[in-house]
Amino acid sequence: MPTDYLKKEPSKTEKMLYDLAMAQHQMEKGLWSTSTVVMALAMLTKTKPEELAEFMANGDEKIKEYSEKVNEILKKLQAETNPQGKGS
Repeated sequence: MPTDYLKKEPSKTEKMLYDLAMAQHQMEKGLWSTSTVVMALAMLTKTKPEELAEFMANGDEKIKEYSEKVNEILKKLQAETNPQGKGS
């Protein structure tokens, strides 16, 4: 094809850097969402900061399970809102 060489392909390094940046963005977005939900719920339920800190320090397994459930629901809601997968 005469147009095959009009655009330069990204190098392996450029592809890798892009993939790392996208992975970091998704990780930051997930972390921000989860921590925001935890703090908002703690404030709304008038949970004492000491109790929340204790739970966060010693409740790793429960926090992990709950966080996974919240993230699954968020993904479903985002897929319903944006079924083509466009946007962030």
